[in-house]
Amino acid sequence: MRGVHPRGEEPEESGQGAANVAQEAPEPSAGVPEDEPVARVASQVEPSIVQVNVQAIQETPFGTQEEAQGLGSGVIYSEDGFIVTNNHVVQDASEVNIAFADGSIERGEVVGNDPATDLAVVKVERGGLPAARFRENADLTPGQLAVAIGSPSGFQSTVTAGVISGLNRSLPPELTGGDTSLVDLIQTDAAISPATRAGAGRPGGRDRRHQRRVSAPAQTGAENIGFAIPSDTAISVADQLIEDGEATQPFLG
Repeated sequence: MRGVHPRGEEPEESGQGAANVAQEAPEPSAGVPEDEPVARVASQVEPSIVQVNVQAIQETPFGTQEEAQGLGSGVIYSEDGFIVTNNHVVQDASEVNIAFADGSIERGEVVGNDPATDLAVVKVERGGLPAARFRENADLTPGQLAVAIGSPSGFQSTVTAGVISGLNRSLPPELTGGDTSLVDLIQTDAAISPATRAGAGRPGGRDRRHQRRVSAPAQTGAENIGFAIPSDTAISVADQLIEDGEATQPFLG
């Protein structure tokens, strides 16, 4: 969900672990009842969710090129303009525009992407943004409340809820639509429509943690199966992309 990441009590020297990454989540909106956890999460996170509008040049079967348009969702990672989204949303984009919750639109630039984790970072030239708080080392448990926020079919700030269905899931390439497997995913039954991808998810309970969303594969033939990228992964990859324009992950096997 938003931008400054808490990395323990002391901010780290490298990456975005310093001044511009949110250390605390905003307070829920006044008037939202304490016994309405989904509404409270939505009021905290919605200002940090953006719609990512892309234009891309694609090859036709006849060899010519044509311009295609698409959209996805993203999360404000830092108040100085860095936004986290999915790699597949922006990987072929020739132009990226970011629509904010306040109705404004800014031109964005892809500063780095990582197909291995399906994450990317977009930068807008704008400061003072409502960055989402990312939590590291979250102890998640199946059955916890999960909230997803994004822009399915262009309907901004759409909220759905479910539970964490499982942890440490993997998706092979035939289900991701890419060339690599996605690993260490969080399974949830919260509804995820195509353009909700790369929006924000947040498991609930007394201590809610932010997650990153990834698409629910229709190829599974099952309903109510979606997957989230853990916030630890999002933080690590986003910091590397911002710092170096590329990201690496250790792999065994």
